[in-house]
Amino acid sequence: MTRRLKIAYVYQSIGTNFAEPFAVQLHIYHQIRGLQHAGHQVNLLALLGRQVLCTTNLEVFRQSKLTESNFGELGLSGTKIFKLAESIIRKFQKRLNLPYLALIDSYRTYDAFRQNLEGYDLIHERYNLLSLGGAWASRRLRVPFVLEVNADLIEERQAQGNPERGLRRLFAGWATRFCFNTAERIICVSAQLRDHLVQKWKVEAGKIFVLPNAADTELFGSEYDV
Repeated sequence: MTRRLKIAYVYQSIGTNFAEPFAVQLHIYHQIRGLQHAGHQVNLLALLGRQVLCTTNLEVFRQSKLTESNFGELGLSGTKIFKLAESIIRKFQKRLNLPYLALIDSYRTYDAFRQNLEGYDLIHERYNLLSLGGAWASRRLRVPFVLEVNADLIEERQAQGNPERGLRRLFAGWATRFCFNTAERIICVSAQLRDHLVQKWKVEAGKIFVLPNAADTELFGSEYDV
């Protein structure tokens, strides 16, 4: 009998509207729905500005306006003094044109996990550039960490003509290695990406599993049969 797990699905990106029908949101929705249908308890943990969405309710993927019940508790990162210090840091960062390293956002993600998700069996994070919150929570709280990798985001930004530079590039490389090394398992979407992770990032091949993107066949009628 398959063990039913308590899973935290983490996505660290401060501006995602989960009600929008775009690729990232749809992918996250169907993964969580599939895991829930398999009998697992899955809690979505995602940054929304200075709040953290923390919910098992998939209705957040249909609601353009969220209520306080959709958000989790915060520890230090939710206090007035922390937010004041955060505002000052971000102001000077913008004024001095310093690189954005997402350290405050990573800490808030970790803080939310620590405050809301005690007793969880697994952290499943959708890899995003500079995202350290899930990996920190895994290491500090001793929760197994599975990282879902859909692309090498440093190379993707390079190909899009918006390459990382200077300190931010160095930090992005370090953060990526940290997350890859912390993960007990890495799920990627193709054999080509698996080989890239092994060759460029020196990820142990045995902990990488290929799970190609799929389609929900329930959405299509018989006229689409091939």
